[in-house]
Amino acid sequence: MIPLLILGLLRQNPGSYGYELLALMEERHYKYIVNFTKGSFYYNLQQLEEKQYIKKVDQLDNTRDTRNYIITELGDKEFEKLMYKYGSKTEYVNLSFYAAMLFANEYKS
Repeated sequence: MIPLLILGLLRQNPGSYGYELLALMEERHYKYIVNFTKGSFYYNLQQLEEKQYIKKVDQLDNTRDTRNYIITELGDKEFEKLMYKYGSKTEYVNLSFYAAMLFANEYKS
């Protein structure tokens, strides 16, 4: 579930850095959708990068040493897959369905 949230946020905010994404998750109260900690967030961010779903990009006007990320083509496919997985549930509607609906406008299908 955390990967869906990270990928969705990066689709909405390309070039964001890790702390910025974490702050958005906290600001938007995603903790009510999925239980996450700072450690689990950064672990998932690292896993997404290792799987090449996201990649670091250089920011020319950036004066601090931050890791800015964009979603890759492979990441877009994973996002679509996760949206289908969590957004097409027909049994009892649970919080994972609502997580998918946060990014309904980003989902092409």
